[in-house]
Amino acid sequence: LEVAEPRLILKLGVDSLRTPRPDGEGRVPARRFPAWCHCPVCGSLRKAASVGLVNRPTECPNRDCGGVGMLPTRLIIACSHGHIDDFPWFNWAHARSTCTLNGDQNRLKLESSNRSTAFSDLRVVCACGASNSLEGVLLPGALGGIGAHACTGATPWAGPGTETCGDQQVKVLQRGASNVYFPIRDG
Repeated sequence: LEVAEPRLILKLGVDSLRTPRPDGEGRVPARRFPAWCHCPVCGSLRKAASVGLVNRPTECPNRDCGGVGMLPTRLIIACSHGHIDDFPWFNWAHARSTCTLNGDQNRLKLESSNRSTAFSDLRVVCACGASNSLEGVLLPGALGGIGAHACTGATPWAGPGTETCGDQQVKVLQRGASNVYFPIRDG
């Protein structure tokens, strides 16, 4: 169906606008980002792909949580060239030690001291015993100490795969922050 928005059509310099085409089952294709989510009850931290499809609510796999919906994590990483990716939760938890559980990323938890919502009151904890506070996570160079400072070239909106990028100083950002996306303006 064509959408009647003459001012937007003029601004974009296109002939027309159309509504998204659903797939064969009547759904509009979508991609989940960030891929990591956490349970507000037990703190389980895992990739959404390991707990459900993108078109269904992601439920915590822990039976004690009663099927509560998992929430997208608050942190992502971005480079100055517009690439964005998931925050390296596993690497952050193991900043000072190596995982002894064969690197199973589904053994992470996001634990809170319940004193505030500040990052300093949150810890990423692995079942192997490794943990790291999120204090200072938004500071420049925070990922340098865990070797995750280089851009991965991820473009999650375009599907799997990456682009080549030479940015060596990715930034940690809050997922919903206004500085995650700035449009480029003409003059």
